[in-house]
Amino acid sequence: MTTNLNERGKHCPKVEDVRKPIVGKFYWVRARQMIKNTFSLAKDDWIPLLGGEHEDTDIGSPEDHWHVDWRFMPTSVVRYRTKGHSGKTPETTRPRQSKPASLTGMILTRRQLGDEERLILRKMMRQHPTFPSWHGSRALEAKYAGAVAKCLICPHRGMPLAGAPVRNGALVCPGHGLAYDKDTLVLKPRQNSVGDPAKA
Repeated sequence: MTTNLNERGKHCPKVEDVRKPIVGKFYWVRARQMIKNTFSLAKDDWIPLLGGEHEDTDIGSPEDHWHVDWRFMPTSVVRYRTKGHSGKTPETTRPRQSKPASLTGMILTRRQLGDEERLILRKMMRQHPTFPSWHGSRALEAKYAGAVAKCLICPHRGMPLAGAPVRNGALVCPGHGLAYDKDTLVLKPRQNSVGDPAKA
């Protein structure tokens, strides 16, 4: 899924140190290797991760998991997922659901990524030009009412907001959908629908 480390990107920054990663450029990205096939991902694929491992009991996900950093996934995989397919390849698998698959709703656990400490920094190229934008739960918005995203870090799970999509004047956390006023960085409840793509 990624170019060999020795082929390109000898000199590149960590993605968390960049305000807006550029499509076609290489960055150091936190990644883990798949140990089994799942969704449209295959065993041994290196998966770019956003933030650290965590649980979300407060919104119905008690199992520890990671979120995929879709900016560094192949565009073909992102398009395939959002068209409502399940399986390994568009050629061999037909759509099995009437609604598009949710990128933000897809999380990976140790069942897919293993128990070993295989989290590394890996040089990966930003391929997909957009970042998922979705509506955070009302429960989270109420819990973090008035919160400030200091240093462009979401206070909920420490997700980076640098390069996050902007909708209606707010930076949208790509992890769980909380939105912060782009000028004051104060939490800003939104009325947008789930899953709408936004430029990032």
